[in-house]
Amino acid sequence: MVLIGLRPGDLNILDTRGLDLHAVVSSRAERALTDRLRQRLASLLVLDLPGRRMDEYDEHAPAIAAWVGRLAGAVRVVSLYEHTQRVAARIREMTGIPGLLPDVARRCRDKVEMTEAVSAAGVATVPTLPVDAGAAVTDASSWLHKEGANRVILKPRAGAASGGVMQFASPREFERFFIDHRLPPDYEVQPFIEDPACHIDGLVRNDKLRFLSVSRYVGTTLRYQRDRKPMGSVTLDRHAHEEARVFTTAVLDALDIRDSVFHLEAFGGSEGFRFLEIGARFGGINIQPHLRRVYGIDLVTEALRAQALLPSVVNGPTLACDRIAPGSSGWLIVPRPSPAASRVRAVHLPHLPPAVIEVVRPQVGDELRAQGAELDAVVRMVLSVPGGNDAEVEALITSFADAVAVNLETRQEIVS
Repeated sequence: MVLIGLRPGDLNILDTRGLDLHAVVSSRAERALTDRLRQRLASLLVLDLPGRRMDEYDEHAPAIAAWVGRLAGAVRVVSLYEHTQRVAARIREMTGIPGLLPDVARRCRDKVEMTEAVSAAGVATVPTLPVDAGAAVTDASSWLHKEGANRVILKPRAGAASGGVMQFASPREFERFFIDHRLPPDYEVQPFIEDPACHIDGLVRNDKLRFLSVSRYVGTTLRYQRDRKPMGSVTLDRHAHEEARVFTTAVLDALDIRDSVFHLEAFGGSEGFRFLEIGARFGGINIQPHLRRVYGIDLVTEALRAQALLPSVVNGPTLACDRIAPGSSGWLIVPRPSPAASRVRAVHLPHLPPAVIEVVRPQVGDELRAQGAELDAVVRMVLSVPGGNDAEVEALITSFADAVAVNLETRQEIVS
């Protein structure tokens, strides 16, 4: 088993019993491996990567493929992350290893291509226009006016977690900004959608849904990253889960996703779900701790098992709402006040009721490394309200988001 781009912390989660484990890692990740984690790896390929681009592993595909080709036995290549999905697919193709291949991997990274494929299958999607450095901003502005856009979203075609996303108050503001600035390459433009943003997380094996959970975001990743505002999500009711099952099945069919975990984002309105984007990977931020704690589902290990062509260990009802007593649950993450390297001076949490079933928080005196491009929270919570509904959970999330406070002292001598 070869893990491409392993994050050391995920070895604490992954169930790899009985597997001969190899990993391709950056030099930064290799330095973060403890002796205990190193003992779980049969071998390592370390790449000196600067960490400034999402797809920096791609240019090393020939070297990785040559290293993989020298491994003995029945080898499987696994990518758990957005930024290594395409290179893992290329390596499988180059070495004749079965699994997710480049065409599907490309569609699951390119937001324009995936939207076009889903729309062609008759599924409702968010209107999307590809733009590039050579595109005329006036043409994009005219398209936005025709779509009836009030606000405007501009984002990378192959980005993640709101990295590189820009928001404009109107098509006119968008046009005025890019009269003085060139449009960036490999981007897309969309009208801002007012409907609630949802995430649908699950597992499909042999073309059959094995697990599905649907939740509504409280806050946004854009405001989390740009404005340092807390965010969370709440699980939705049975009607939403049944509707999401039909919608998700159509999306997976359109993109030929047959054996994978997935993280699907969509807008949920009175007319049903509208597709935004999907990743053939597990959801990030606090989604996996929530699914493990509330439903007993480990999509991180399921991602590994699917790509390794091993059987799923998920049993029981498909829909998350059928796995526990009626009610609602959710999660909250609170960002660090500053991404700089810091020492924790004080942590203030309000009184936490029994609905808060898990809290991860720093201790006074903890050293926090300088933050990179990925989402990083200083406080995380998982909540569950048996017999409650999404409005009750959202009210708790909002109250905790306002009450949690972490004071930091910047530590310039701490380096990442």
